[in-house]
Amino acid sequence: MEDTHACSAAIGGVLKDLRRWTQKSNAAIDEKALLASSRLAVEDFQRLAPGADPAWLLAAWVVRGTRDNLQGDAMLAPRVENLLHCLLHLVFHHADDDLWQQPQWVDVWDTLLFHWQSWYPGLGSAGDKFLARCDELLQQLEANLGNAAACQTAIGQFNQQADRELDRAARLAGRINELEQGQLKVQQAAHQVETSLNQWMAGCSLPDAIYQYIHQSIGPALRYFLINEQHKQWDFWAEMLQQLCRAFEPNKTLEAQTMLHRTAPQLTASLSAAETPATCDPEAYNQFVSDVVLGIDALLLGNTLDTVIAPPIAQKREPLKVRGHRRDGEPHQLECGDWLIFHSPLEGQLRCQYLLQSPVSGELMFVNRQGHKVMQLSVGKFLEALDRRDAQPMVNIRVYSTAVNKATSRLRYYHGDIKAECELQEVLAQQKREREEQVRIESERILAARRQADALARQQALAAEQARHEALKRSREAAERQAREALQEQRRQSALAQIDKLQVGAFADIPLGEPERERCHLGMIMPSTQKYLFYDKFQRKVAEWRRDELAQLLMEGRVELYDAAPGFESRLEQIVFGQRRSPV
Repeated sequence: MEDTHACSAAIGGVLKDLRRWTQKSNAAIDEKALLASSRLAVEDFQRLAPGADPAWLLAAWVVRGTRDNLQGDAMLAPRVENLLHCLLHLVFHHADDDLWQQPQWVDVWDTLLFHWQSWYPGLGSAGDKFLARCDELLQQLEANLGNAAACQTAIGQFNQQADRELDRAARLAGRINELEQGQLKVQQAAHQVETSLNQWMAGCSLPDAIYQYIHQSIGPALRYFLINEQHKQWDFWAEMLQQLCRAFEPNKTLEAQTMLHRTAPQLTASLSAAETPATCDPEAYNQFVSDVVLGIDALLLGNTLDTVIAPPIAQKREPLKVRGHRRDGEPHQLECGDWLIFHSPLEGQLRCQYLLQSPVSGELMFVNRQGHKVMQLSVGKFLEALDRRDAQPMVNIRVYSTAVNKATSRLRYYHGDIKAECELQEVLAQQKREREEQVRIESERILAARRQADALARQQALAAEQARHEALKRSREAAERQAREALQEQRRQSALAQIDKLQVGAFADIPLGEPERERCHLGMIMPSTQKYLFYDKFQRKVAEWRRDELAQLLMEGRVELYDAAPGFESRLEQIVFGQRRSPV
């Protein structure tokens, strides 16, 4: 946002000027009418509240912008109306100071409205407690409308408790993420163990007892090493199993026999000294080591052992990410922490956050503000829900900050318009006084000339007078026309200057027909053709205007431009992925 103190001083000066330029009235203000009308342009305000303090117009614009940006559940509507009533009075009474746009004040209101629009009736007992706290907050605000500090403290306490709930929810959602990643890790470990055992042992001859123990006990131990990242134990057993397969290989060459006599003591000593794997029974492991030692001793004595040929391990097929929908391969464009509203004929609205795409099933997982998994959809079904508008993304903007930006922008534009009109009236009044003085001087001169001239001279003087009057009339009309053209050009230049300051992402209220309007954002500026393209929240192009056309619409009041404050950083993403990146 802009510098708070400079912005406050500017708005205070704007309100002071507007009060000086408008006629005051002590008539009562109909607050409901200010908020209930379909639109509230300056003309509507002057009709509904003639002569009212311009601070009421500012407060109404802030409240209406807040209401328009808030995507709350329908069941919260009565409470939202009460909250906006309190906000209307707080902004009006502090319009001349910097309270209503102080960073701390703006932040607590943005956070409060963020929590309110993430609530929905399906949250159960936790949702009921949330509503009870909302009612308690409204009572505190209504009782302290004259004490802004007490109101800010009450909202801050409400936000602290709601923030703690979201922190707990994020930790719970983090455990869901860890579970999904754990399942993937288990599958990958099982696949690697089966591949490695086939590579090391398939087709090798081993005593039956040794082979069965490796297959039934050492295999699970290898999976345990991979899952828990015990790389030393994995490397040790990888070497031991390969040496065992070479040691029990039948029909050895003389060189292989010599190698066995040299390495057998180290092999048996390493197995005997090795720690029993965590997943193995100590007695069974000791028996396995004894079988290996006895078998190798028998080979060294030249005896022949009964062996079996280790068959390849049939690898289990991983669960396939079955594409049950033709659009499952399309990108979903979701990021962790994105809020969405799902509409169901039976359950009503469901407000939830996108958590992750399951690495096992490929489905999208969504959690509510309590961190509970409430929905799991394939990508294709989600994209179809978006097309049917059964699912809608919540606009990620700061509700109150955006309303403040829009209201201050409209007030400054109104101030500039009134200022230009007043300056024009002063210029016209000065020109009128000058013309009257010229007429008086000319009249006196004509009167003196009449007294001295004869009849013919009087006639000539009369004709000259009429000609001068016509010339003065034409001069006056030309001056008025030039003044109005100058005012129109000044308005046009003001509109063009506002357009030139636009950046991609700016918001605009565009008319779709009286009295309906749609909020869009500036998606593209084409400098070569001076075209401005506006898109709705579904990234569909709604309007396309050239620079001069957009300026004309802005001058006529048919389009309103304003900047939107950035949205919240996702606490969910910070906690979930922050935990994953933290060192073990």
